[in-house]
This record gives sequence, C-alpha cells and structure tokens, in this order.
Amino acid sequence: MKIQIYQIFINYFVNPAYNFPVHKLPNKGSQLFMTKQILSALSILIFTAFTVNAQDVPLEQFLDKAYGATVKYRETFKNLVAEELRTTDYFNKDETLDDSRKVKSVFIVYQSEKNNSTTEYRNVVGYNGKNVTRDDDDVVKFFEKLANSDSVDKERDRLREDGVRFDGRFRAFGMTLGQALPLQPLYREFFEFKVIGKETFEGREALIVEYKQTKPTLRISVNATREEDKKQPSRYSFDTDLSNDFRPTNPRVQGKLWLDAETAQIWRDEFTVAINPATLSKPEVSSNHVREYQSSEFGILVPKKLRIESYRLKGKNDKTLAKSKKTTITCEYSKFSNANSEIKDAKTKAQ
Repeated sequence: MKIQIYQIFINYFVNPAYNFPVHKLPNKGSQLFMTKQILSALSILIFTAFTVNAQDVPLEQFLDKAYGATVKYRETFKNLVAEELRTTDYFNKDETLDDSRKVKSVFIVYQSEKNNSTTEYRNVVGYNGKNVTRDDDDVVKFFEKLANSDSVDKERDRLREDGVRFDGRFRAFGMTLGQALPLQPLYREFFEFKVIGKETFEGREALIVEYKQTKPTLRISVNATREEDKKQPSRYSFDTDLSNDFRPTNPRVQGKLWLDAETAQIWRDEFTVAINPATLSKPEVSSNHVREYQSSEFGILVPKKLRIESYRLKGKNDKTLAKSKKTTITCEYSKFSNANSEIKDAKTKAQ
C-alpha cells in the first residue's frame, strides 16, 4: 500500500499526463472523487513520510551520534560569554512565595590554565534591580586569589562561591557544562529509548526521543545515604529537602530529548526525577527539569533557558506524606560570544 501511494504521488507530480485508472471510479462526481483521492493519498504520504523518518531511524546508531554531539558540546563550550538572568524563587510549605531573587551576571564558561578543565564563572552585576558591579580593583584582587589557588578544586570553589553569593539558600551550579545524562556511556544501559514524534526548532526538524530509567543505579542519587556515598562517590545528584524515612530514595529519571534530525544535537531536554523508597507505595516526583538550547556561531547549540523545580517531601509513609514546591531556579541567556579577550583583559590587570 505504501509503495502504491508513493508511486501515485510520483506519477502525478512528475508525469502530469499519467492516466489514473478512471474506469474504477464512480460515474457520479468522478472528478470530485478523483480530487479527494489525490488529497487523501497526499495526506497518507505525508503521514507515511513522518512515520518512516521517526520510526525507521536506526535508533542505537542515532543515539551514538547524539552522544558524540554532547562530546562536541563539552569540547566547544569553553571561553564563551553571555548575559545571564537567574531567577530564584523560594516557597513556603503552603506554596506561597517566600522570597524571590533576580541576579544579572556576565556569564563566562571559564577554562582553567591549570588543567584546561571548564567551570562556570558569574561576574554578578545586578541583584533585585540594584547595581552591584565591582570596580576594577576588586576584579584584580579576585583574579589574584584565583591565580594563587593551590588546586583546580580550590579554583573551582572560589568561582562557585563568588558567582552564587546572591542566590540564597538553594544553589545550583554547573547546569550548563554537561548534557543529556541518559546518553552518557556510564548511564545509557539503565535507560530505554523510543522515538515518539518530531518538532521544528528555528526552522530545523528535531526527533523527539522519550527515555525512561528501567534499572537502579547508585550513579543517580537523591539525598544519598552514607553507605551509598561510600559505594559510589562519583554520581549525578538531584538532592532536595526530604525526610530521612524516605531514604534510600531509589530514584528514577524519565523524560524526552528533542534531537536535531541531522546533527543529533540537543534542542531541548525535559525530565523528571522521582523517588521510590520502600516506605511509599508509588513514586513521587522530587524535581522537574527543562533545558532549552539555541543556535550559535560556534557549531553547537548553546543554553537558552534552564529551569529546575524542586519539592520538599516530609513524612514517614503514604499516610503522612506532605509534598510541596520548595524552589524554582530559571536561568535565561543572551546570545553567546567568544570570551577570550575579556578573560585575558581581566587576567592582565591582575598581573
């Protein structure tokens, strides 16, 4: 049937003189019937083309390509700069707003001279409408301390503490540096994937790939216990505010990736993290995450908007469970440009 529809389509548009088997058409309204048949065939063709593109893609091969795109992202996302607006909202237990903080920064993907690793640096210039820009002397002193750091870890700690000093009680750091946890080699075996559709971003087609964690792993944690920490110190953590009765949390991650159909780069990653402790009869979402990306002049898609919504979960079991929204963090970015010149200028002043 599919082959026949394709053949009719090709015959009609490539060879307009093609004779359809009109002897099989009803006598009454045959011309109208023919028009409807053509439109129907065309609709089926469009749908068929969609299903072929979405379902007949060699998925494992495409996921390998997508992982390669995340490697390219990490290798390229260095020494870039953009304006960042970071909004952090804190909520009371009844989910009324407790505190809201808007922090404007010059956001730099900082590359260490010690080992070429990257980290986030935020030069804060505004806080809740107030100008908090540092003068040149303060910038010089900061980079002097940075240059005198004994290790990469201390250098990273100084950059982090300086950049989040206006954020309040909840601090998220490093969200821009990596992409797509399920695609990474150490995590992929714990997930199953399925292509479920397509969408368009900036005029480009993207395949929507649904993913779901199907097996437990200590490499993904929510408020890990001491025992879990000893067994697997290196992991991806989604910590939040919850009762000890819900530990070990046995977390699960599921979501969707919007992958460029040609390059397999990520346009959007949307996922939830749920805890599934023995004390609860069903999983409970502990955080929601959305990461949106935009085109750039550097051959990669770069951050556009990142959002985390975290929940507090209190109680001991199903009967006493009390769940409420605790914090939301939204980071919005302007167009990215090369930061080499700005970083060199700041370092020159520090010398």
